[in-house]
Amino acid sequence: MRQSVWVMVRQSRTKIIVAAVMNCVALAGCGGGTDVTGSVPLRYDERHPIVVGNAPTIVDIYMGAGGFDGPAINRIRGFALLHHEKNGGPIDINFPRAAADSPRLKPIVEQIEKIFADNQITANVSVRFYEPNDNRNLAPIRLSFMALSAAVPHACGSYSQDLINTPTRIDNNNQNYYDFGCATQSFIASQVSNPADLKSPRAESNSDIVMRTRAIGKIRDGSDPSSSWSVTNTGVN
Repeated sequence: MRQSVWVMVRQSRTKIIVAAVMNCVALAGCGGGTDVTGSVPLRYDERHPIVVGNAPTIVDIYMGAGGFDGPAINRIRGFALLHHEKNGGPIDINFPRAAADSPRLKPIVEQIEKIFADNQITANVSVRFYEPNDNRNLAPIRLSFMALSAAVPHACGSYSQDLINTPTRIDNNNQNYYDFGCATQSFIASQVSNPADLKSPRAESNSDIVMRTRAIGKIRDGSDPSSSWSVTNTGVN
C-alpha cells in the first residue's frame, strides 16, 4: 500500500513538472517571435506633426492684354487683407522673366502699389522676376510675403505601410497605417487663424464695451438685456 501511494505521489509530481516545462516553452515561444500583437500604436501627431514657422503666402494675379480686370483687383485687395491679418513682412511682386524689359512693367507696379497704399499697406515692396515652369499657360504676377504659418512638413497620401500586408512582409504589429491622421493634421493647420495658438495660450481679449454698456443700461431700466428676438410661446409645458 505504501509503495502504491508513493508511486501515485511521484506520478503527480512528474505531471506538475511536465506542465510547468510546457508552459515555459510556450511563453518563450511568444516572447521570441518577431510578430507582436496588441502593441501600442504610434501616435499620429508624432508621424504628422504640425510645424509652426515662417513660410511664404502667395497669391497669383492674372492680367489680360487690357490690364487688370475687376476680379484681379479684388484679389490684390484680398492679398492686402491677408497681409494685415498675418502681420506679414516685406512684399515681393514677382513678374515672369519675359516682362523684365516690357514698357508696361513700371505702370503695372505703380498700380499695384497704389492699391496697397489704399489698403494701408506700409511694408517695403520689391520687384523680382522668376522663370515660369510651363510656357504654354499665361504666367501670373505673383504677390508674396513671409508670415507665421502652420503646416504638416510633408504631403499626405503615403501608404508605405498598409493595415496588414506590405509588399515585403506581413505586418501583425496592430498599428495604425502610416498615413493615418495626416489629413486631419493638415486640415487643422490650414484652418487655425493664428498659428502661435498651437504652441501657447492667448490672453483673453477685452469685452465689447458697446455691448456691455447697452446691456447694463437695459438692466438699470428694468428691461430685458437679451437680444431682440424671442421664441414664441407655443403653450407647451
